[in-house]
Amino acid sequence: MKRRTATMGAIAGIILLSGCAPGAADESEPSQSAGTAPSSESAPSAAPEGSADYLDELSSESLHEGVAPAAPGTAYIEVAGERFEFESLTCTLADEPDIGQFIAAANGETTGSGHSMYLSREIGTDIGFHFEDEYVQLALLVTEGGEDRMSNSMAQHEREQGTSPEWVRGSGTHPLIRVVGNEATAMGVLDGVPFAPDPAEAEFIAAATCP
Repeated sequence: MKRRTATMGAIAGIILLSGCAPGAADESEPSQSAGTAPSSESAPSAAPEGSADYLDELSSESLHEGVAPAAPGTAYIEVAGERFEFESLTCTLADEPDIGQFIAAANGETTGSGHSMYLSREIGTDIGFHFEDEYVQLALLVTEGGEDRMSNSMAQHEREQGTSPEWVRGSGTHPLIRVVGNEATAMGVLDGVPFAPDPAEAEFIAAATCP
């Protein structure tokens, strides 16, 4: 009997649902993880409830229409009328039978804000907690009561094979993250996690291109 492997990104996701972490930005490891915001014409639309038209593999045929890919080794997100660009990107990419994984951790926000962003798509019978787990997380470093805290917002869903996605937080297209080679784009709506002091809650588009 095959054993499913839960990744570090998925486990950390449970921890960060508290929505805050004291100290510097590097304390907000991926939990389960700003230009102009996307127009209403590009607003995300999920597949109809109960539809079987879901991608059961890691890679898509194309990136999201209207979302420009990031430059190699960088990432960005546009949300609530702001654009955050990240110069440091760490990626995990695997595409094997029963194990599909794309995880991008973006740091080094160009204004020195200390913000971070995470994109994670895992799919297969031998990885993650469900057949498919996806999330986009934006961790904003904010000051509250004189202390630095991470304010997290996410779009996150889980899905078993043959069923519809169950959104844990936020919403988005399916797949939420489109992976083509070493490039990925995402489109959806972020919601704040519990106790996040000042989360970004709005439509977003995001992209990451692994080195």
